[in-house]
This record gives sequence, C-alpha cells and structure tokens, in this order.
Amino acid sequence: MISRKVAVIGAGAAGLVASRELRREGHEVVIFERSDRVGGTWVYDPNVDSDPLGMDTSRTIIHSSLYDSLRVNLPREVTGFRDYPFMAQVKDGRDPRRFPHHSEVLHYLEDFANHFELVELIRFEAEVIYVGLLDEELKNGWVVKSKRKGEVGNSSVARDVFDAVVVCTGYLTHPNIAEIPGCAYNRKFL
Repeated sequence: MISRKVAVIGAGAAGLVASRELRREGHEVVIFERSDRVGGTWVYDPNVDSDPLGMDTSRTIIHSSLYDSLRVNLPREVTGFRDYPFMAQVKDGRDPRRFPHHSEVLHYLEDFANHFELVELIRFEAEVIYVGLLDEELKNGWVVKSKRKGEVGNSSVARDVFDAVVVCTGYLTHPNIAEIPGCAYNRKFL
C-alpha cells in the first residue's frame, strides 16, 4: 500500500476514529480542529447561539447541541468503539452509570485520542476555510487552507497540500431551513 498524506477535518468521534484507521493503514494524518479540544459535538458550552436559526451571517456561533443535564440514550456498551470499549471508570469526576452524562462521553473520546496517540496529529484552533483540488485538470491533490483562531488577514492563512481529505465536521453549524411555498413563517420570523 502507498502511504498518502491525508487531512482529516474535525476531531470529534468520527474524525478521531477515521484518523486512527488511516494511521493504522500507514498514512500520514493531519487533523484540523477549530476548537481547543477533541470531542466535537460532545463539548458542552453553556452559552447559546445569538441567532439559533442561522440567518444572521455575523452571528455568534456556539458549536454545541448539548444541554447541561443530557445523558446518552443508549447504554455505554453500544456507545463506544468495538475495539475500544466504553468502560465505566471509577475515578473522581467520572460517571460510571450505564447511561452516563454527556461529559463522560467527552472523557471517553479524550481517552481514545490519548490512547491511540492522536492528539499529536491535531492542529487545534485551526478552522478550515477552503478545500479544493490542487489542479482542476490533473486532479493531483487537495489544497486545504486553514486559519488560526483570532488571527486576521491573508498572511495568517496556512495552505497545505494533501493526497486526500476526509471531512468529519457534523452538521450543526448552519441550520438547513426548508423553503415551503405559501408558508408565511419562512420570512416573517426568520
């Protein structure tokens, strides 16, 4: 097998397991994560989006779909990865219940990332702002442009080239609001 340089966008559950599998196959992996930690949608933020419907492009975006008291609705035995079981941890701050609090899922993902040494592959606070073919005609690679949190201007944009890109970003940033002809609420309340 030929080793490829692969970009993985997102360090949530899907991004972590995809990265682990790619590395097992011998590929060079770089993970882009816009936040400062692993976990994706399992990272709780008590703040709320300033425009939950996503109509205001300058809104404050909060990347959390959790509420504080959320617990998983499936038992931990089926929530974890097959080869890395989601075992109850009897430690301070951990939730050993069969249907644990959302923070326990986040701990599990952090444990997974540390166990498989994935943290060293992650570029934290690096938001991907562009992905495209390196050469439209030759199709010989992918350009990934990313920006560090808090940096402004074109000089702060990093440009990397990869053989492949795996997008593991979820779907919770931009709401998909259906346009239904004749429904007044589409524009009245949005």
